Amino acid sequence: MRILAVDDEKGYLCLLGDLLRGYGFDVLLAENGKQARELLEGEKIDMIISDIHMPTLDGVGFHSYVREFTEARESPFIFISGMDDAKTRGAVVKPGLDFFLKKTTPVDEIVSLIRSLEVSIAAKSI
Repeated sequence: MRILAVDDEKGYLCLLGDLLRGYGFDVLLAENGKQARELLEGEKIDMIISDIHMPTLDGVGFHSYVREFTEARESPFIFISGMDDAKTRGAVVKPGLDFFLKKTTPVDEIVSLIRSLEVSIAAKSI
């Protein structure tokens, strides 16, 4: 499972990347939506985990780009944010394909969601 993680908080991004790699996932890191867009041009990914509030290209704009213009348009997209309000949760526009987690979500819950989505992805490819 190849995951693209996007967050402008470098410490959180590196920690998330290290934790997910520890669970056996192949993880690519990007510090904003623009950098993530550039990575998607040359890399195949299975899932995206992205912060919402970022400079250059925020998570909502990046999500729109992914859904409209990339091969990853049907890949699960997990928004992860320190903010938990109606506007932030409104970023989830395709239930079942888009998800929202708070940055305080325990790692085992994040991994559990990823694993369940991984099973769903595998079932679709059969």
